[in-house]
Amino acid sequence: MRLKALDKAAMSGTAQTTLVIVLVAAIVFMPFAVIWALNTLFSLSIAYGGYEWMAVLVLSAFLQTRVSNK
Repeated sequence: MRLKALDKAAMSGTAQTTLVIVLVAAIVFMPFAVIWALNTLFSLSIAYGGYEWMAVLVLSAFLQTRVSNK
């Protein structure tokens, strides 16, 4: 079953551009959100920078959750 909203033929150019921008923004800002959450919950005082951002990406690659419907 395909979702009509995600069907490439049904999406206009503006909708496709908006979707790409939102996905790129999520990829860029989610690691900072993880650092913020850890700092808030555990008072870790982790700095917000490029190395920390990349570290969150590496950690999320190893700590990802796999869900399957069998």
